Amino acid sequence: MLTFDTSHYYDYAELTAFLDDAEKQFPALCKKISIGTSYENRDIWLLEITNTQTGDYADKPAFYVDAQIHAGEVTGCATVQWLIAHCLNHYGTDDSITRLLDTRTIYALPRIGVDGADFYLKTPHAVRSSKRMYPWDEPRPGLTPEDVDGDGHILWMRVKDPNGSWKISEVDARVMTKRKPDEDGGTYYRLLREGIINDWNGREIKFAPPKFGLDNNRQSPYDWQPDSTQSGAGAMPLSEPETRAVHDFIIAHPNIGGAQSFHTFSGVILRPYCAQNDDAFPTPDLEIFKAIGARGTDITGYKHISIYHDFRYEAKVLIRGGFLDWMYEHLGIFIFSTELWDVVAKAGVEHDPIKWLMYERKPDDDKKLLDWMDANLDTPFFEKWRAFQHPQLGEIEIGGWYSKYVFQNPPAKFLPEVAEKNARFVLAHAAMLPLLRMDDLACDALGEDVYRIRFAARNYGFLSTAISKKAEERKATRNVCAVLTLGEGVTLENGEREIDLGHLEGRSNKLRQNFFAPGEPTDNVKWAEWVVRGKKGASVQVALISQRGGTTRRKIALGQG
Repeated sequence: MLTFDTSHYYDYAELTAFLDDAEKQFPALCKKISIGTSYENRDIWLLEITNTQTGDYADKPAFYVDAQIHAGEVTGCATVQWLIAHCLNHYGTDDSITRLLDTRTIYALPRIGVDGADFYLKTPHAVRSSKRMYPWDEPRPGLTPEDVDGDGHILWMRVKDPNGSWKISEVDARVMTKRKPDEDGGTYYRLLREGIINDWNGREIKFAPPKFGLDNNRQSPYDWQPDSTQSGAGAMPLSEPETRAVHDFIIAHPNIGGAQSFHTFSGVILRPYCAQNDDAFPTPDLEIFKAIGARGTDITGYKHISIYHDFRYEAKVLIRGGFLDWMYEHLGIFIFSTELWDVVAKAGVEHDPIKWLMYERKPDDDKKLLDWMDANLDTPFFEKWRAFQHPQLGEIEIGGWYSKYVFQNPPAKFLPEVAEKNARFVLAHAAMLPLLRMDDLACDALGEDVYRIRFAARNYGFLSTAISKKAEERKATRNVCAVLTLGEGVTLENGEREIDLGHLEGRSNKLRQNFFAPGEPTDNVKWAEWVVRGKKGASVQVALISQRGGTTRRKIALGQG
């Protein structure tokens, strides 16, 4: 039994030991590999999962799942760990898991930002992606987050200021609320992140750019824009070792036909595009995205939305160089990014995640949050405001939300609930991959030493062997082919040694079927046939090869069976 302890978030050493244990306990079901090394030279571990007794990893349709391209979003890593433990522990006892690992491969990458994750877990600091300093290689002037009072947390500082934008809420003294535009005559505060002001002139407070400003989810080649347009994009696409390793792995594994990335927070399932509206999709692909997303909503309770239409921080600012857009636009793969955990919804506040975070937050919302946390959490979630003598600003107060394990990631007691339901969406999506089988294989005698060999290629999956119309448009995956390999003394009398079967549909192109339609065509089946000459008992091999639908090879002895 592979043990996954959900009482805390794993650091790098614990995660490595967890994956080692998985490989040790289940050698026939998984293999740990390093896909590359990080900026600080840590291995980026990936676990390949399948039943190797029913075929090699590369010969099966594959699903790719990753987490923590953003280093502080540690819930994603835990969700992938839950998925790994569930698959390995339930193979042979759970029919759906057994069927999945017998017929498909899962490539599970729990943590991309391995450097930043340990920094996040072991210090008061947060980091977006990498520990490489960017865009500056030395600290810049301005306010920089620091644990100035040494309590192990970076919270908030409130400084009395007649021109401050905040005041103490009448709803709950712990809460700071926005001052009304025409409000005057009260006690007001300027809110600042707890920290130190580098090169302070004693008068103006400015903000230093982030010390670690890279955003590795702006690094993908499709629609990449330089940092002047897209903050955090880096010097060029895939300039960072972590993003290069991920993209190289995916390109090297053309059997990948579906994907999922985990982020936090908001409690939503996101789909492409980031920078184009829905009109850019081939209509069938948009319908499939919506169908898979709806299944995700059924399983998780999270709403399925478009990044472009529903998840932009500013209406006129687009996200460029996103991983999801690259996976779909260049490779034609249906991919989702789930923003795990939503403490605001958990507290009973109806809200739009982006609008609430940016400008629709009300004092009553904070009161609901605090009341819910008071009733349900036994871990620190709010530090009451306390006086502190700041070395630069003088008399201030420090307090506020413990955001890392309350807002950005769930308190540990809620981790099993979040991880389980979102891992189950991965399993559902993976089960939709194409599944190509060689049926009705026959070798019939036509005359002396002459035989006809034939079989039916059938796709039993929901998705086509191409996966999407975009994949066909981009020629992102090769056509299905049937290949005959002749043994000694056998010659091909009729037919091509390699037969191009194009692509086989699944059930995803039947989404529009209605009572007035003629029915379902058998477009999931194609036949391959050859005529050969050879002595009875001579051997040939037939193969059905599909990069995304799976590969099957069988040997035949002429005239036998």
